[in-house]
Amino acid sequence: MNAYIWMDNPYIPPNTISLVRALVKRIVTTEPASTETIAYLDGGVDRIAGVSDKCDYPYEVMVKPKVVRTLLKIDENLSSEEIDRIYREYVRSGKPLYEIDWDLIEDIDPDLIVGQTLCSVCAFPLLSPLGSSINAKMPAMVIKHAQRFKSLRPRMIATYSPKTFLGIAREALAISRMIGREEKGLRMLWEFQRALEELRGLGNNSKTLLIEWLKPLHIGGLWVSDLIEASGSRSILRAGEEGRPVEWELVKEFNPDLILISPCGLNIERTVHEIDLITKMPGWSELNAVRSKRVYVVDSAYVSRPGPRVIRLAKLLVDLYTGSDFEKEVAISIYD
Repeated sequence: MNAYIWMDNPYIPPNTISLVRALVKRIVTTEPASTETIAYLDGGVDRIAGVSDKCDYPYEVMVKPKVVRTLLKIDENLSSEEIDRIYREYVRSGKPLYEIDWDLIEDIDPDLIVGQTLCSVCAFPLLSPLGSSINAKMPAMVIKHAQRFKSLRPRMIATYSPKTFLGIAREALAISRMIGREEKGLRMLWEFQRALEELRGLGNNSKTLLIEWLKPLHIGGLWVSDLIEASGSRSILRAGEEGRPVEWELVKEFNPDLILISPCGLNIERTVHEIDLITKMPGWSELNAVRSKRVYVVDSAYVSRPGPRVIRLAKLLVDLYTGSDFEKEVAISIYD
């Protein structure tokens, strides 16, 4: 029997669900979105037995054992440009970004490990090759991980890597079946579907831009561009397309009617601290969004982590497109 039952399919046969429910008593999550999702579905953090050092919500997980630790330590008070430079130099040097505490994982002896495969910047990714046969073409780090995991008793891995808004809820539903919380998973899917229907058409063929890093300039995609497209607004990126760096001239040419600024990993206060990086760009004052004072800073906790709280981004867009009051915990206008 393989050391893994690899669970990355939203449909799990009923007989497998029953087996899984009986097995899952201890869960390890390797990044913040997975942690938030498990805590939401489970109604608490009791079964979460290990997390990464980046997991900070719900607050109770901050005292959980850290099975994944960030090796690249960056002072968040540094400028966006300096943070980006340090990260890129570190990656170019070939150094690993994360350290896995294998001994601690063995001590915890988890029944389920949940992690993502999307972004190596945000967390240690649970790459699919870990669950399959080892071959010489795999990177040395992946082979090492696979060998260590296969030395443990049979267990399950769930990959959590949605690319669209409803994909977040659908993958959460698959995980909810694995931990015996299917009703909560179905409720989350229903709430996401309802939020999406409330949003449809409200963008009214406007142009919306979400900035996910200030310098160098990156724009958001995935579930962000998916929501924008679903609203009937227009985005530079297609629905579900990954975010990417862009030149300022492209932004000027696009001339958005609504701008959201939400640098990945930063809260509102931290973003406002260096908002001049964008507001002093040439031609900023001529953009439609600036002329109409429709520029907002959004806490990245509701944008960059594909978990239950992303629904508040959808609701924010509803409020902004309709001119309604919005949650000040989620976003602020830079012109208030």
